[in-house]
Amino acid sequence: MFNKDITENETYAISALEKGDEKLATDIAEKIAAMEAKQSTERDSATDYKTHADDLRKAIDSAERDIARMKQQVDTVKATDSVQRAQATVSERHSGSDSKLRTAMESLDRIKDRQKLRSAKMSAARDIATSGTDKSLDDRMEEAGVKPKQKGASDVLKRLKERTAS
Repeated sequence: MFNKDITENETYAISALEKGDEKLATDIAEKIAAMEAKQSTERDSATDYKTHADDLRKAIDSAERDIARMKQQVDTVKATDSVQRAQATVSERHSGSDSKLRTAMESLDRIKDRQKLRSAKMSAARDIATSGTDKSLDDRMEEAGVKPKQKGASDVLKRLKERTAS
């Protein structure tokens, strides 16, 4: 859409230059520069949206894997708890003491606490990994001369004059 409009306006600007109307050519060049800037912004936005969508898909996949792993851990903890309760019951019948049951329950609580801490660390790491801004990177690339800066109306007019001169 933009390319057609830009090409059409370049034709008008060249025509104005050929007729000697520098003011009109400059006005048209400003319009072309604005369209090129808007085209670039929209292209960058589309790229950013795609990147963010891909990142979200990756985060969702990662979260689903984490959930599956946590469900497996919960099942393991439940099975361990059942075994430990059964062992405690047998032990209690033979020794009359419930210290082993208490120890088993304390171990289970420690396991659960470690699992919660690990989950919180993974969540914090994901949050840190997904934060950051691309804008500051673009600014630094422009300042370093790695990425070209936005072109203005004078650049467009100069390009059109060179075209008509050749």
